[in-house]
This record gives sequence, structure tokens and C-alpha cells, in this order.
Amino acid sequence: MKSRSGGLATVPEPEEALVGPRPASSSVRRGARRGRSAWAAALAAVLTTTTTATILVATPAGAQAPAAPVATGLSWGSNNYGELGDGTMTARNRPVNTVGLPNLTAMSAGSSGAFSVALDELGNVWAWGTNTQGELGDGTTTPHGTPIKVPGLTRVTQVTAGGAHVLALRSDGTVWAWGDNRYGQLGAGQGPEQDATPKPVPGLTDVKQISAGEGHNLALKADGTVWGWGYNEYGQLGTLAQQVIYTPVQIHGIGKVVAQLSAGTFHSVALRTDGSVWAWGSNGCGQVSPATSWNAVHTVPVRIPRLSGVLQVSAGRENTLVVSADGYQGRVLGWGCNSNGELASEIWPITFPVPVDYLPTDMVEVSHRRTHTMALRADGTVWTWGANNRGQLGIGITGGYYGASQVPGLRGVRHVAAGYAHSLAIAPPISGNIPLDRG
Repeated sequence: MKSRSGGLATVPEPEEALVGPRPASSSVRRGARRGRSAWAAALAAVLTTTTTATILVATPAGAQAPAAPVATGLSWGSNNYGELGDGTMTARNRPVNTVGLPNLTAMSAGSSGAFSVALDELGNVWAWGTNTQGELGDGTTTPHGTPIKVPGLTRVTQVTAGGAHVLALRSDGTVWAWGDNRYGQLGAGQGPEQDATPKPVPGLTDVKQISAGEGHNLALKADGTVWGWGYNEYGQLGTLAQQVIYTPVQIHGIGKVVAQLSAGTFHSVALRTDGSVWAWGSNGCGQVSPATSWNAVHTVPVRIPRLSGVLQVSAGRENTLVVSADGYQGRVLGWGCNSNGELASEIWPITFPVPVDYLPTDMVEVSHRRTHTMALRADGTVWTWGANNRGQLGIGITGGYYGASQVPGLRGVRHVAAGYAHSLAIAPPISGNIPLDRG
């Protein structure tokens, strides 16, 4: 495994994906627009419960759970450490049920660690997979191949997985953190390199949205201010004063009109209430300031040109993707490195926002972390593209990289979350094997 020089050297680079052709299928064609009212209703549902992998909102704590799960966890892709939660360590190139989970409202996958977290409708957090940094929050470093409930943590409304750490937002506006702390990810000052027990981030209150990146975190407070802490070599926390910021600091230059935050690996992205997108941090592939110097570091938020009417943002390693309604019902656009086809284009890099090819225009959610991308359509189907070396695209094939295509046989999906090399979705449980058709 290769390591990126100059930052987070302990985090391995993904292996280079094998090159392969796009799967030939009529379902890969760009879909016709759906009725706008149907798309708008589906979009509203997603934005209410889970705007992105970093905005995970549960229903009020204390709600009565149905007798049987109707919206549980599905997973596919890499499974070296049990990150699929199916009780095995076998990689899957088609969706399987994650066992033992109740009804879920949200899921999130580690961007470098092979682990997963989920939020149920009663406000409980579940975790499974690798646990070398205590990222499962059970007070140990023992891995788990099936989900366990994180003890001592209740009334959670949002949860988000970072590289090897996790943040949870409780209904009282406090933020709790656990896992890797080598770069101050837990926000409690210089302390131990890891903590396997959830603890509150000191001094951070009245928070309404959180996002965990590879080694840094972002929080949006109710008063509209943006705060960040953790790894900061590339200015992803809005300053170059120090490489690691151990406690939350306010990030300036974006105003108090932020609707959503998304923390990537070395950059940060904000969606404002006017539908504009702003970014700061590393510009290694133009992901912060398209068509400008790739070596630049931006500590002040920069507005992304040629974008308006954006509904949701997702920051990855060196890419950014958005769902936009400007001129479309729900077009996904992306820009940045694209080294594994995660922007679904043969161009590398993509220096300004371009629509994802072969994708319908009624998408309601996009999720990207490392080498592949997932998107949810208004009709509850899932579309994936990028690297497929561990079967993370869910198309019944392992190896290669592919343009956007529909995950066959998957219906009724409510939320998607891409991880390092595995994929998660909230949907009704699967009965039997999903057929190898294309839709």
C-alpha cells in the first residue's frame, strides 16, 4: 500500500484499481426525467432524514419500534475486518443484509478504517468492523463482525464516521467523540492517541450538524457559526497557524447562512442556504478552487464557480460531488482528481464542475469518500461508479472501474453511504440472492 507524503502518513493510499470496461446495459443510459412532484417528495424525505453521509438525523428518541425491521442495513464490498456486518470476512459484490440491526435512520462508513456505524430510530448508535483505534466505542479495541450497540450513548440525532474516529450529536446539542485521536480528532486537547469510550467534546454546545473527515471535523452551531478541529496541515480548518488544532475553533469567511457541512480528507465544503457551494483547504486537484493552481492552499472559503441551486454536498479525498436542481430535477456534478473514476469520467483531473455521465437527472443524494461514489435516485434505486476492486459497486462483478450504473435488484432504498472500499444502504431486508440483472 502506498502512503500519501506530507500528511496523515499513517493512512494508506488505496491500491490502484484494475481497468475494465463499463458494463453494457440499457439501464446505464441516462434516465428520463421523472415527474417533478415525485422527485421533490423523495428529495424532501432524504433531506429530512439524511442529507448526506455526514448529516444523519434520527426521529425523536422514545419512538415505538415496529415488530420487524422495515428499513435496516444492507452492505457490500470489502469485508476484511467484518465491516459489512454479516458475520463473515468475505467480500461481497452484491448487497447482503447486515445482521441484527433494528429499524435505521442513518448509516456512515469509515473513510480509511474498515468499519461502519448506524443510527436507529430510538437514538441508539451501532458499530461494527475493525476497532484498532477504539472506533466502535465499546471501551475495547476488539473487532466485531456483527453490529454492537455503543454503550452509554442515548438520544443521538446524528452520527458520522471519519477516518478511524466517530462523532455523534445528541438531542441536547452536545457532540460526543471516540476512536483515533492522533491528530486531535476528539477535540479534547492533547491527550491519549485513542479513546474507545464516547466522551463529549468540551465547550461545544448548541450544535445542529456535524461532519467527520479523514482527520478533521466540522460542526455547525444553531447560531450559524462554523467550527472545526483536528488535522490542519492544508488549512482545512480555515487557518495555517498550526498543523493540529486540538480544540474547536471558529472558521470565518463563510457567513452565518450555512445549510450543510462536509469534511473530506484534506479539504472542507459548505453549502449555503442560497444554494452556493464554498470550499477551503487543499486544492491538490482543483477541488477547492477549480481551474486554479493545484498546489495552492486556501484558508479562506472560496465560492465554487458555475454552481447554483445545489441541494447537497459530499467531500471526498480529493474530489467534491453535489446534487443540484439548477436547470435539472436532481443532477449530480463533480470535480477534482478522478484517479479511480469516482467522477464517472475518463478525464483526469476534472478542473470544473461537470455532470456525471449516464446518470438519471432525478437523484436525491450522493455519497463519496475514497475511490467510489454512490447516488440515490428518487425511485429508491441506487447507482454507483468508480473503483470496484473489492466489489464495492455492488454490480455482481469484482475488479476494474466503471461508469455510473444501477445496482441490480435493489429497491426501496432510503439512504446510501460510501466508505473506503465498502458501501452501505438503508432499505428493506433482502430475501434470497439479488439476481444479476441490470435493473
